[in-house]
Amino acid sequence: MTINELILEVNGLSNATKMPKYIEALDVSDSQVLQGTKWGTVLYSWGICRKEGQFIYFETDNERGYVSNKRVFQDENSATQYALCTLKIINDALNESTPSDIAIRYIVNSYNYSQTRAKKMVEQIAGYSDIFEEFLNYIRIGKFRKKDRTQTQIEGFTAERLCKEYDLSPLGAYNFLVYLREEPQNALADLKAGLPRK
Repeated sequence: MTINELILEVNGLSNATKMPKYIEALDVSDSQVLQGTKWGTVLYSWGICRKEGQFIYFETDNERGYVSNKRVFQDENSATQYALCTLKIINDALNESTPSDIAIRYIVNSYNYSQTRAKKMVEQIAGYSDIFEEFLNYIRIGKFRKKDRTQTQIEGFTAERLCKEYDLSPLGAYNFLVYLREEPQNALADLKAGLPRK
């Protein structure tokens, strides 16, 4: 799929008018985009730029216009397929009424859990706004961080550390953060005695 074909497909999505707008950029840093000769921020946008034979997909946030998601690909088709998948998630999320609905749908689709089990997990995570915010951001961009680029840390652990050092899925890591907050002594003892390390 070419970038032009991707733009046409995204413009045909059900919530196209509410979606981030496509912009052309010459380069992308970790926070800003280069348009023409000027680096800057652009509110709620996405694009794919070509640089040194690579294709860089990016999105900017709707609060300050900083780059919130950036991925590098070796070919145009890989970049456009990733972009289409990501933008469809955003489109689908716009159909949902609450952040909990988005999280439930993600758990059902990604982990093959029943609606009832997914709802219970979301209720547990949603009890802590900092953990839930980071989990929602992970669902959206696949990175362990909140919108302000910080990570929730409990008893010295983040979800990213739990995934890297222990045999936990992202969902398991966020559930374990809840466990660390609610029962820190038991959770730390379980980490020390039981969870297999990667």
